[in-house]
This record gives sequence, structure tokens and C-alpha cells, in this order.
Amino acid sequence: MRKKLAKITLLVFVLSLLAVSASADTQVDVYEGQKLVKSVVFKIGVKEYFVDNRVPGVPMDVAPFIENGRTYVPVRYLSNALGVTDKHIGWDERARLVTLAQPGFPKVELVINNRTIKSDGSPRQMDVAPVIRNARTFLPARFVAEALGYQVDWDPVRQVVVAWPKGEPKPDIGEVLKHLGENNNVAPPSNDPNKPAEVARLERVHGVTMTKTYTDGSRWDYAPSVKPLDRSHLDLTWYHSGSIWVNVSWNSILGDIRGVAVDISPIERTLNAYFPNNPENKKILAKAAEMAEVCRESNRFKRHDSVNYYYNGQRIMLTSGGFNFVSLVIPAD
Repeated sequence: MRKKLAKITLLVFVLSLLAVSASADTQVDVYEGQKLVKSVVFKIGVKEYFVDNRVPGVPMDVAPFIENGRTYVPVRYLSNALGVTDKHIGWDERARLVTLAQPGFPKVELVINNRTIKSDGSPRQMDVAPVIRNARTFLPARFVAEALGYQVDWDPVRQVVVAWPKGEPKPDIGEVLKHLGENNNVAPPSNDPNKPAEVARLERVHGVTMTKTYTDGSRWDYAPSVKPLDRSHLDLTWYHSGSIWVNVSWNSILGDIRGVAVDISPIERTLNAYFPNNPENKKILAKAAEMAEVCRESNRFKRHDSVNYYYNGQRIMLTSGGFNFVSLVIPAD
């Protein structure tokens, strides 16, 4: 009888080990057994996040956006990416309080529209606050990641946020950049060491080199030296205030522009680069084509009124004036 009981006990023990092993194989533990993951990557406008340089990424139903110079990510996805499971994300409707309380890691507390973040009760001031957009709560990625033990880097050219464990070397994210269609190299060589990152980004988007001018204060321009008579050309301007102008222009010596072939692909490239998931992009592009045609058909004597669109709080303007069939403007406001 004792031998029989011993065999049964041993069998139960073995089965329990197998069950634990099977559970461990299927469970996704982004902390890898209470150890911070090697890297977490978010990209503005992209509905995926990436853990440990693995692609494809984890899908999201909304994308990160920039507001007041900071990257915002939906609370659930940011928390999950940094290792906080859904059951440890708390929400107090009355206090409008978000709590991240993953066992073994700092307890993080934030309040909507409040610039104080607490990590294990220790307060720290942020320069922005959590916000609610379309009934969704968004958190500032940098401050939350740092509160949970990460250090954070922002690539303004690629608009990518990278977080990795504090004190460790910055990880390789080459596969993620390749997946996103980003060049893993730095921005193109510059004729000015102080060239702003956003100017370098525009150069990469359009395959041109922008030079600094001072015609109305400091700004960076691209205008081709040879401007064709029979078709439109691209002019770019980036003001130090942060505003971007992408102009589809004609040669200023022309008296009649009705025969010019208008190419609005520079506007399309810019929309796809800056607002890759904006459902309004096709609508904006169609309106740009319409505005350009009004100008061309009337030999510049008719211009369509300016039109404003908004995406994640960023204004996008189409306008027509000067020697431009149509301009896409991304204002700094």
C-alpha cells in the first residue's frame, strides 16, 4: 500500500512539474523573470511597439503622438511594454488616478492633467501631464519609463522612442528600424554641424540637401538651382520656430502657368512620413490636387481658400499663394 501511495505521489509531482513547465512556455513575461527587458521601442504614428528588437511588433489600436514636445502612448500599451500587466494597471475614476503596481517594481502614480508623477511615493515634477483623448488615457512615455527603471532616448529624425534598463548600454534596434523602413545610419552628412534634426529628417524624406538662409530670420531652405519651365518643382522651408512648408511651385519667370505639369508627390511623401496612420491623408492629398488645379487653370488668378486639418492635436494646413500651386504647412503651433 505504501509503495502504491508513493508511486501516486510521485506521479502527481511529475504531472505538476509538467503543468508548470507548459505554463511557463506560453506565458509572455516581458520582464523575463523580474528582469527588465533589453529594449522597448515606440514610433510616432505607428500602431506597433517592439520588445527586444523583435519584429513584427505588438499591435496597438491607436498610435503614439507628440504633444507639447513629448511622446504620449496609451496607458495600457505603454504599461504592458514596460512590464506592467493589465491586472496591475489601476484606474480611479473619481480621483482620475492611474496606478501602475507591478509586484517587485516601483509603484507609479499619475493623475490626469497633473504634472506630478510618484514612484514608490516619491514625487517628481514633469513638464507635461497625462491626458485623455477620445476617451483614452495617454501617458508621457519618458517619465513613466524612467519611473519604472528605464532610461530613455528620443530620435527626432526617425521619431522613435527607445527605452532600456538604466545603467546598461544602449541596445541594438536595427531589426526594428529595418522593419519600420528607417535607415539605421545617422542623418545625411551636413554642411552645417548645427543643422537641426528636423531639417535632416526633411532631407531624408525628400532626398535633398537644405541650406541655411537669413532672408527673414534664421531658416533652412531647399530650392533647386534649375527650375523647369514645363513642370512644377519642390521648395522646402523649415523655420527655427518649428514650422515646415512643403511647396509645389512654378518657375517665377513664367507668364502663363496653364501648361505646367503639376506634381504633388512631395506633399504625399511628407504626409506619409509625418502622419503615417492618419486616415485623412488621402482626403488631404485630394484637396491639395484640387487647390493646385484651381491655381493652374486660372493662370494663378484664382486661389482656393486655405484649409485646416488636425491629427492628434497637430494642425495641418493647405494653402496657395506666391509662386506656389499649393503648399502643405505643418505649423509649430
